[in-house]
Amino acid sequence: MSPILSPRSVRRLFALSLVSVLRLDLGTAHAQVAPARVDAATLAKYDANRNGVLDAAEQATLDADLKRAATTVKPASASAAGEEVVSLSPFEVVSDTKGYYASNTMSGTRFNSKLEDLASSVTVMTKEQMQDFGMLDINDIFLYTASAEGTGTYTDFTVDRNGSVSENVSLNPNQANRVRGIGSANVSIGNFETMGRTPIDPLAIDSVEISRGPNANVFGLGNPSGTANMVQASANLSRDRSQLSLRGDALGGFRSSLDLNRVLVRGVLAFRTSGSFQHDAYVRKPSGQNTVRYNGMVKYQPFKNTTITATYSYFRQNGNRPNYSPPRDSISYWIASGRPTWDPVNQVIHVNGTTIGNGGVGTTTPITADANVPDYFNRSFTGSGRFYAYVGQGGLEYLTAPASTANTNPGTGSGTLRLMSVSAGSGIAAGRFTGQPLFTTTPTVTGKSIYDWSDVNLAAINRYMDKSLTGSVQIDQIFINTPRHTLAFQGGFLREDSKRYTRVTIGELNANGQSGQLIIDPNEKNLDGTPNPYFLRPYLGIDQPFTLWAPRKWDAYRGQLGYKLDLTQEKNVLKWLGLHQLSGYDEYKYRVNRSYSYKDGVADAHAWIPAGAPRVNQGAIAGGAPAAAGITRGYWRYYLGDANGNNVDYAPNDFKYGTYNFRYGNPTNGFVSEPTLISQAQEARNRNRRYFILRRLHSLTGVVPVGLFLVVH
Repeated sequence: MSPILSPRSVRRLFALSLVSVLRLDLGTAHAQVAPARVDAATLAKYDANRNGVLDAAEQATLDADLKRAATTVKPASASAAGEEVVSLSPFEVVSDTKGYYASNTMSGTRFNSKLEDLASSVTVMTKEQMQDFGMLDINDIFLYTASAEGTGTYTDFTVDRNGSVSENVSLNPNQANRVRGIGSANVSIGNFETMGRTPIDPLAIDSVEISRGPNANVFGLGNPSGTANMVQASANLSRDRSQLSLRGDALGGFRSSLDLNRVLVRGVLAFRTSGSFQHDAYVRKPSGQNTVRYNGMVKYQPFKNTTITATYSYFRQNGNRPNYSPPRDSISYWIASGRPTWDPVNQVIHVNGTTIGNGGVGTTTPITADANVPDYFNRSFTGSGRFYAYVGQGGLEYLTAPASTANTNPGTGSGTLRLMSVSAGSGIAAGRFTGQPLFTTTPTVTGKSIYDWSDVNLAAINRYMDKSLTGSVQIDQIFINTPRHTLAFQGGFLREDSKRYTRVTIGELNANGQSGQLIIDPNEKNLDGTPNPYFLRPYLGIDQPFTLWAPRKWDAYRGQLGYKLDLTQEKNVLKWLGLHQLSGYDEYKYRVNRSYSYKDGVADAHAWIPAGAPRVNQGAIAGGAPAAAGITRGYWRYYLGDANGNNVDYAPNDFKYGTYNFRYGNPTNGFVSEPTLISQAQEARNRNRRYFILRRLHSLTGVVPVGLFLVVH
């Protein structure tokens, strides 16, 4: 009797059999494999000697044709029998995707290459996986990519020499990532380098190829960190397709998208269009951003070996994101010092009911020199020399000079009366620990008793807008396509026309000092002796914030010629010479980058503005030029709560440009309120540049069965 095999034994036997088949397939030079059974039509086509079976040479011809057919697409209009195949360009990725698995890539060599043949570390994220995991941008993708970090696992921030902290998670999330622990990834589309302003989105792409490390073969993208290359989707010549997608999340965000493909002439001409609207919501309020995308794609195949594709995309994103890092803490040390307050008229300090004058505790002698002020107070971070703008829930509510002045010129100090700010700690000047050069910034808020970072968006007044128009045209021409030789050409053009507007008051590096210091107003009175309605209220202090307008236009032209010699199917010793690819590449880039910056400040003419100061809009420039009066530039106080608890109660509010009363003067001659126009003025330090880049590079790439990968430049 035959032995009875258990289910487990059957599974093991099947696994062993599968391994044996694979070994036989890989070692055809040492084992004979029984020829597969073929139908009558195939036998009649390949049985050259008409003996009723396929001999070894005839079977080899059939195998070669089957392999070539695996890398071709067949027009739907062709009949089942004798249909003509249309070859794909070697510069186009063959769609061999099986769910989350993709075996081919363009990022290794600019050729359609198998991942298993490359020495580079390349990961392909397929569209199916992006859809199933809800990935919508590069930061979502990097959550599932080795040696790559996005905003979910990494905080990209910068500290400048002034101790200012700027984080890209809220300011520029498209580039707030890190690959191989080095820096942000290049972002390309079809191996064209891009600005990186348009976020990666699955709507108009088929996959994303993440190449970690420098890649000299992908010319112009040799960043030592890596490159995220988008494989652009195209119109389908064989079938119509319609897809509608809807999604939402628990925070109030939602997205809708529509993707339509229409065949105009089957196998020859097709058109594809897609669009989406997306609203992103966040935990910290108020915040939110809207994104609109429209894509159009045309594919034309007038001849069997000629393919022309064209795409055009519109992208617009606007709104505001929440702050990702807490503010600098200038409150805790003040609380630990006993919550001292300052009387700017009598120029004395009050701590727990005790008066401190120039002579020490219990004296009332005015403290007229800043050097004699205890370290829990300072003026160095309150924009000394600027006008003070108090912004509350009602907008811009009060304008004043920072110190007593001659009432004919608020920019010239004529007295000792001045307003004070609290310090972040002992030994801190201008927001930095002066005795610790390696620790150049003040600590951040660490307790929710001061600021609840799970609720309030301190960057609520920030605004940004990105708009990009992207168009491309590409032609692929195959000259030779045989089992041994392939010769093909590709020419392409890509244009990006982008405009970026950023009004980032909170969180960005500014002209002088740190942005986003959380401070308590310790001034009991205004300079004119009236009670200070903002006394003991928390605020964010920002010196000279600016608005940026940055248009860019990038053009890229490229041509590449590829030759492939495939000897792997030869039946003699030539097969050991393997597969070789030779490419010639030429690229020309033309770029125009412009940057215009504007500052909020005094924008109309006054007698106290010095002669010769630059004028913009019939007024004074608001910062930038040395000739501009410092008093025309602003230090902005965005108040965040009441005087109870010394904590943040609500998000900062914005203000409108217009005419406000500017309060200045001195006790001897009196104080005046002068109507003053507050608006934007263009800086004199605008950057306006254009440059050209011309690259001509060539590569020789060879791949042989033993795994040797050779690159010669």
